[in-house]
Amino acid sequence: MLKARPAELRDAAAIAEIYNQGIDERIATFETEHRTTSSVEGLLGARAARYPAVVVEDEHRVLGFAWSPGVARREWRGTCHTSV
Repeated sequence: MLKARPAELRDAAAIAEIYNQGIDERIATFETEHRTTSSVEGLLGARAARYPAVVVEDEHRVLGFAWSPGVARREWRGTCHTSV
């Protein structure tokens, strides 16, 4: 049974794995460098108050995630988009 819930720091490795698959397959992001578990932990912590992330799991296995804003670069200031 699929369940959506707020992402937690313990989900960082699964989120990094899913995100990096999108980089490797060039289907989901313009990013070219893999995210590490610790970098995802940092993003989850930094965004939690204003932009909480969500994961979807099946029997405690994370299958997907959504978060926003996707880019924190200066040139994207004032914009927001969502990654699913």
